[in-house]
Amino acid sequence: MLKSWDSERFEVNVTYELPDKEDPVCIAMHSYNSLLAIGSQYYISLIDPRQPMAAHTLPSLDSNWGVRSVCFTNNMLTIGGGKGRITFIDTRKMEFLPVKENVDGRQCYYHQTGSGWLVHLTY
Repeated sequence: MLKSWDSERFEVNVTYELPDKEDPVCIAMHSYNSLLAIGSQYYISLIDPRQPMAAHTLPSLDSNWGVRSVCFTNNMLTIGGGKGRITFIDTRKMEFLPVKENVDGRQCYYHQTGSGWLVHLTY
């Protein structure tokens, strides 16, 4: 859940229900069009604060390793994942950008930077 607050009245303006309630990890704001990106364990949610609900939700390509960073550069959103992958979303089309072709000729939508890092906690 993400809440937008009115800083003058100290009241909640809007509450956004996110698809992944367990683990919202990171947030970025596009300075030109005020688009928000929220990264969680399973999803990237894109929100226009002028609207009462999430604009788009895309699955993380790092499966259950989670989104660890989000960053806007013009109309591109860069996502860093816990599995050591970097992916890119074109925010005009709201779709992942292909990075390269696999050996079998299919598009690959991430760049592998390393093995990633994840600590599984046991209770």
